[in-house]
Amino acid sequence: MSDARRQAGSVIARNTLYNVAGQFLPLLVGLASVPIIVRSLGAQRFGLLGLVWAVLGYFSSFDLGLGRATTKFMVEALNQGDAVRTRRVAGLSVAAQGALGLAAGSVLAGLTPFLVGSWLQLPPSLRAEARGAFLLLAASIPVVVISLALRALLEAAQRFDLINLVRIPSSIATFLIPAVVAPLGVRLPGIVLLLLGVRIVTCWLTALLIRTALPGFRWEVTRDWALFRSLLGYGGWVAVSNWVGPLFGYLERFVVGSMLGLTALAHYVAPQEGISRLTIVPASLATALFPAVVVPAGARDLGDTEALVGRLSRYLLLVFAPPLVVVIGFARELMHVWLGAGYVAESAPVLQILAAGLLINALAHLPYVCLLGRGRPDLPAKFHLLELPLFVGLVLVLVGRVGVRGAAIAWSARVTLDAALLFGAAFRVGALRARALHEARGRDTTLAVLCLGITIVGLGPVLTSSLSGRIALAVVALTAFAYYGWRFALNEPERAELRAVVA
Repeated sequence: MSDARRQAGSVIARNTLYNVAGQFLPLLVGLASVPIIVRSLGAQRFGLLGLVWAVLGYFSSFDLGLGRATTKFMVEALNQGDAVRTRRVAGLSVAAQGALGLAAGSVLAGLTPFLVGSWLQLPPSLRAEARGAFLLLAASIPVVVISLALRALLEAAQRFDLINLVRIPSSIATFLIPAVVAPLGVRLPGIVLLLLGVRIVTCWLTALLIRTALPGFRWEVTRDWALFRSLLGYGGWVAVSNWVGPLFGYLERFVVGSMLGLTALAHYVAPQEGISRLTIVPASLATALFPAVVVPAGARDLGDTEALVGRLSRYLLLVFAPPLVVVIGFARELMHVWLGAGYVAESAPVLQILAAGLLINALAHLPYVCLLGRGRPDLPAKFHLLELPLFVGLVLVLVGRVGVRGAAIAWSARVTLDAALLFGAAFRVGALRARALHEARGRDTTLAVLCLGITIVGLGPVLTSSLSGRIALAVVALTAFAYYGWRFALNEPERAELRAVVA
């Protein structure tokens, strides 16, 4: 293994850990803070705060795909040592996204009287408070969007340590500020004003850190319409995936609720929400991997890229597959402990089906990122547009025939089709080669995962009917898998690489 390849793998693995921490730590704070906020604000005010969080979350991805486009074009310019193009890409992207944020904020401000007066059906006592909160929220949107543009520049420099140095306290403050000030009597406008202050500080710190990540960088905003069209053309396809993607995670909820009722919906939403938290791992890996797989337009030699992706696919299987296999094998027990006996019969099979689909979906992040790096964001977007009507039809048919399990089957079938299309496209356009994933260690790792699944899911209930016996068998199987993974799925340079990450 070359030194450059080893260094790239170490950087990506470390950046993945940074990204996981950047999402997991705020999640823990949120779980602890929400009960305090609910008790302090009451149901109606908390519902309004939930809308504020939802809008902030939505606009965190509302950039017309310019974030990904900026990262790609910046990486190309940095790799070529083109300082002029680096400045122009950065300046034009931040200016464009700032204008987009101002437009979106203005629209929200204009809609506020309708939202508060009619759409939300608020009691008169809350309307003034809600109006102030939404107007401050509208002022927050340009700041949020500009922060995303600045973060894309740090991603291009692969400085995810700096990104999460700012993102972790900012995300924690989103939950912690309401939990601290709401018991003191601060209402929604005051809370949103404090959150706006946090967003402004976050934006300012991110801008300062760009000079740390890119020494000698300076801003330059030019009217380069050709560059703008290229950014928008690339970003537009990414935006399609960003907008269609969430439908695949929530559309089946509306179908289940309308066809089977709210009780059945609860039996589906609970396991879906629980298992979806694990997507932090592949999503964090994909974000860290993207700058490393950007290939200039017209380039044919992938160099070390395919070897890097093949190695990361093994890492993902070794880390991500065991907890999913355990979830599948012990779904009934997990649901019983988590939500009680009433959820076991319906929710446990849903959890098993979704967990199996999630493993396939995790691997699909790799060809998706490779296609973006190769300059083909149109292909994933077209696949998503193709899959959407198929998914809708499949959900309607399967929910009607097999209930909530049908929704889980439809979701897992959709992600399986998506993975097949993404891998096929990546192989076809030269963004990835099959041999990168099917080298000897990759095949052996896949076989080991299958053996682990057969042992825990298949043989466990057959060999013993007691829970303690199944747990003992699972512990033995997981220990053997961990030993095999460390000793045989990885070679010595890769083991040294991972030691360096956690050192």
